[in-house]
Amino acid sequence: MANKLINMLQIKKALQLLEQGSSARSISSQLGLSRNTMRHYQNKLQTSGLSYSQLLALTDTELSSLIYGELSIAIKTSRQV
Repeated sequence: MANKLINMLQIKKALQLLEQGSSARSISSQLGLSRNTMRHYQNKLQTSGLSYSQLLALTDTELSSLIYGELSIAIKTSRQV
């Protein structure tokens, strides 16, 4: 499962749990993700400079571009064709 993207529902749930103070280990267990994957996404979210509540207020598209950058734009473009 290396390099698999997780869906926005899982990311939003992880954000909710992080906001509540859950540990990365606990969240990875609840969501069925590896701890490394959870740590990877947690680092990306923290480097955004936004709080967890601000991140939760973003739309899926905004959050996706924040996390995946150009990749999300490429996926969207290829699906529109």
